[in-house]
Amino acid sequence: VWYLTRDRQGRIFAATRGGVSVFVDGRWQAFDIHPDLRGEVVRHVLEDRDGTLWIATAGAGLFRHVDGRTERLTTAEGLGSNLIWSLLEDREGNLWMPTAGAGLCRLGEEPMRAYTRREGLRNDLVRAVIRTRDGRLWTGGNGGVHWLDDERITAAPLLPEAGDNAVMTLLERADGSVHAGTHTGVFAWNGSAFERRHAAVGYTVYALAEDAQGALWIGGSDGLVRAGGDGARAYAIPGPRAPVDLLRASRDGGIWVGLGDGRLLRADASGLAEVMRFGDRVRDLIEDADGTLWVTADGLWRGRDGGWTQLGGNAGFPVLV
Repeated sequence: VWYLTRDRQGRIFAATRGGVSVFVDGRWQAFDIHPDLRGEVVRHVLEDRDGTLWIATAGAGLFRHVDGRTERLTTAEGLGSNLIWSLLEDREGNLWMPTAGAGLCRLGEEPMRAYTRREGLRNDLVRAVIRTRDGRLWTGGNGGVHWLDDERITAAPLLPEAGDNAVMTLLERADGSVHAGTHTGVFAWNGSAFERRHAAVGYTVYALAEDAQGALWIGGSDGLVRAGGDGARAYAIPGPRAPVDLLRASRDGGIWVGLGDGRLLRADASGLAEVMRFGDRVRDLIEDADGTLWVTADGLWRGRDGGWTQLGGNAGFPVLV
């Protein structure tokens, strides 16, 4: 299972290596809406403002499901690539798709369009896209950071120490600042260029998050750091060394930390504690209002009142990967 999301009806959708599953009436069911979606690796599911469901795959293109009907869109219909990393809707209702090798694709009322090297990208592999509160679209990938204004791509200047870094993740903080996690650490936009922050973090950064106290959490190939008003603190990961692949803010003000070896930790300013060990790396997490955790690792897991259940087989989860 790669990704989890919840729609307006409260249903949870799971993007898996074998299609999409949906949690309805206490059970998981296969979301079998199109024959070409069966068995495909799904990377992202998004419900747009109109209630249309969009499904991005790692090779089968994009699926649009609305009013009980499903349409498949591929390179034959104008997609730049059939491998789509994720989906983002902007405030105008356009759908943006970072791809592996075809730049950034946009689908809206106008014909589908791809933004590539020809439009100003330094590299056509785009991993991350975020929309900041001022409406600007930022992208990150092998060519660094770019932003898009009025159909124009601008390559964000990098200070000499940053080099031409590959960007793994982007984050807009509560104060509006944009941070980039790269192969060599964390960089923040200073209004004219990206400059290095937290010099002790010189490794690949896979995840960034901000907690309720406004502290920045940095996770990557060689550790976990909390940077707040009281300075930066590196956390010693207990047990064997493993990369930090996932950071999510918890409802009680802390941070959930997912490791590449399958461990789930909870961290806050006071320390770090192990919560659960799964059989594969932690890819995504949703926390319900009642504290129930849904975690994707070796399949899907539900954590409730200190106990954990793997949802497969008898639990009704149709695809266990």
